[in-house]
Amino acid sequence: MDEKGFIKDDKILSRFILIISLLLIIFYFYATWDFPIDDAYISFRYARNFAEGNGLVYNIGERVEGYSNFFWVILNGVAIYFGANPLYFSTIFSAILYVMLLVVFWKALWKNLEELSPGNTQENIPRYIALFGIFLLAVDMRFFIFISSGLETQCFITLFFISLFWNWITTERWSYVWFISLALLCFVRADGFIYAGIIILAQFINLLTNKKPLKKLIINTGILLIILSLYSLWRWLYYHDILPNTYYAKTSIINYEQEVFGIAYTLKFLSSISIFVFISLIGLFTHPIKKNIYFLVALLLVFLYVTYIGGDWMPNERFYLSLIPVFSFFAVIGAIKIEKHIKYFKLILLIVIIVIVIFNLFSLIHYMSIRRIFHLGRTYQDDDKILTEIGLYIKANSSKDDKIAVNFAGIIPYYSERYTIDMTGLNDKHIAKLRRGLHKNWDVDYVLSKKPLYVTFYSKPKMDEAGIHFVWGGSKELYYHPLFQKNYSLHKVWLHPVRDVGYYLFKRNDNWNE
Repeated sequence: MDEKGFIKDDKILSRFILIISLLLIIFYFYATWDFPIDDAYISFRYARNFAEGNGLVYNIGERVEGYSNFFWVILNGVAIYFGANPLYFSTIFSAILYVMLLVVFWKALWKNLEELSPGNTQENIPRYIALFGIFLLAVDMRFFIFISSGLETQCFITLFFISLFWNWITTERWSYVWFISLALLCFVRADGFIYAGIIILAQFINLLTNKKPLKKLIINTGILLIILSLYSLWRWLYYHDILPNTYYAKTSIINYEQEVFGIAYTLKFLSSISIFVFISLIGLFTHPIKKNIYFLVALLLVFLYVTYIGGDWMPNERFYLSLIPVFSFFAVIGAIKIEKHIKYFKLILLIVIIVIVIFNLFSLIHYMSIRRIFHLGRTYQDDDKILTEIGLYIKANSSKDDKIAVNFAGIIPYYSERYTIDMTGLNDKHIAKLRRGLHKNWDVDYVLSKKPLYVTFYSKPKMDEAGIHFVWGGSKELYYHPLFQKNYSLHKVWLHPVRDVGYYLFKRNDNWNE
């Protein structure tokens, strides 16, 4: 049986890939719906204060830039002002941006097919190969996890792709407004200026290598620098700092661990796309190096940057997701190249697609569980519901002048609406500027000096006869501090019904003992 006996024509395979892609998108949206990440509620708290006229602040009256996504906070602030739920707004808006990514991806591919794949045009390229690129964007469950998270991740991914491929998706008259996309990239995430700088540097090297004029690049870069200078001036006038507080909270003066962690982070990401990354490399090196030097330099610098900063504490390699559309783009170019030299290419591609689908579905089950995917037992199934319950309990059992201390700085503070001491320092200037690194900043004497009414602890596994099993050193040091032992008592417990974890709320005693 030849290949056409198995797959009768290109149209059947094209329809199969398109249908599989659409089904995956629908299924992933359903499975990950209402799956927020605690950090998103930090931005939502700033957004709500902004919408209510209290300024871009975490605690009313304290100007601390504890968010790392200015544009996202403003967008959600506007949504809240008009009565929208920020989680649902951000999810729907991220979904729209995901669809926009698919459209821009398709446009970039078809518009530049002949240039990127010599000897090929839209007429002689099987459509199923182009749809393979869409499939790669549809099959990766990580996009959808972050779409529903409430974070700005999908916004950043889409803007990065648009910025990187600007000259490939726009006409000549749009070449002088490239700075708009780059500026949005800078504002949607605190390190966006690094990515904008990488793109600009890659384009500079590309233009020099291929002996092309620099005029448009210089104009766009100049305007971008003016915009960023004005933003930095505003930041200084408003927060009295040039850098966001998150920078100090997440970085250390001397850190010998972050590069090692970054290497592991990078290897984990590469292993997650290993099934198709070699096809992408073939696509990247279809031309002589100087032809694709723009993309090669950009990819290399992003890898170096993310590795250097140690990646991110969240699962699913969030900081590398912006590269998946780029690898998917060149996977199509690579597949076009391979198709000409392999007799049973369509059959092999079909097998690759099936393997990728199975791998990603198993990854989703491992990450979320069958019960969570199909929304069974939702009421108390997830940590976000427990944290919401704790926040609402604190709100109902405290006064507006009371303070709380947490190391989960999002959901509990958002729903409690109380002055919050963020013990990790993301939203506290004093703790952040200890500069020990992410999750290594704490000052228990400082926390106790504020005498919070409630303090929350997290135990994994659950508290037993051995006591609380702390996962964060700051909580452990606070718990065993003599002042805490004298003045706080266990007040209420929330246990996860499935996972072996617990949340413990301690309340300050009526009389404070020094």
